[in-house]
Amino acid sequence: MKVSKRRRSFSSRFRAPMDKADDHFGLRKHGTHQPAPEDRVEEREDSDLDDEGDSSVNSSPTNQVVVSAISEETVATLTQIFDTLYLEHPLQVAKKTSREERREREFISMSLVYGEIAFVPFKVVLDVLKRWHHVLIKPGGTFLDIGSGSGKAVFAAALLHDFDACHGIEVLEGLHAISQEVLQRWEKLIKPNFALSMQKKRMRISFTQGDALVVDWPTNVDLVFLNSTCFGERLMFALAKKLAQCCKSGAIVITATHKLPDTQNFVELRQLTVTQEAWGDATWYLHRRK
Repeated sequence: MKVSKRRRSFSSRFRAPMDKADDHFGLRKHGTHQPAPEDRVEEREDSDLDDEGDSSVNSSPTNQVVVSAISEETVATLTQIFDTLYLEHPLQVAKKTSREERREREFISMSLVYGEIAFVPFKVVLDVLKRWHHVLIKPGGTFLDIGSGSGKAVFAAALLHDFDACHGIEVLEGLHAISQEVLQRWEKLIKPNFALSMQKKRMRISFTQGDALVVDWPTNVDLVFLNSTCFGERLMFALAKKLAQCCKSGAIVITATHKLPDTQNFVELRQLTVTQEAWGDATWYLHRRK
């Protein structure tokens, strides 16, 4: 596969005013918290990609600013909510929890090495999907995170789109316990104190502890995220097979570092260089279910 050296930079500095798009989120103004500066998301353009007839892949201009429907003020509020959720469980706590359990249970698989997303870059990726691939345009749908850790991608997705349901699956008991504690924080602290939309208040958020290849997955999923930087080839093949079964036609699957090996059921849309919380920059692959 030939990859062009030219990259597109997607800035997360947004130009949208505070208008009806913000009313959709219905968020109060709290404090002066600003998004983290590590918000760079760049596109690696591949001239050989099958764009599935989606001309937006090749028509988006170089250095295009992704215009978000959410104002900077609302992004700051969303970021504050996200940070509030994890005040008691920062990255260092989750990494220590993961490391100690893997050592205690003698888990040597590299696929269990802990990594986290950063909120603002994750938001920019969703903006790319909305702007160039016309997904998540309307409220609703189901989000699934495979290897959900402490639940950060699940709650980021819940804040950034009005899904019907957001689910996470995690094999390590300690990380699953953290995600459950954060879920209680969402229910008892965030919902009563932030004017979230009714859709967000009704949203079903759940976490399952167990092997992702063994436990049941939700069906007709719209968006799947796999922080798969440390996943091996065999695991990626096994997950791709299960993804083909649970994803509806047109669903989006995001993977990190490794693209899905199943070209029969998925088409690659885009490659993005994304700043992550734990591992620095990584290539994220955006796929669409045929």
